[in-house]
Amino acid sequence: MSHLTKTTRRIIVTVVLVIIALRPQRQPCGAPGYSCATAPDEKGIYTTFDDIQPSIVSALEYMLDTDIAVYYWREVQERNAN
Repeated sequence: MSHLTKTTRRIIVTVVLVIIALRPQRQPCGAPGYSCATAPDEKGIYTTFDDIQPSIVSALEYMLDTDIAVYYWREVQERNAN
């Protein structure tokens, strides 16, 4: 890589860092350590939500201990409490 110019190396490093920061990551809905699950219904089924969000958002949520409502999409899952 010694034949690359300083500007080319900076561009490569920047692109790699952006790709890492925007990599999708599954996080339970809500602030770190909290959940957005609903209460079980009469059949014992409750709904949970997972946000698929950029890994940089997950890191910021962890550092700030708050939910940042930025995500690529949200997955809804129904689970049995029994």
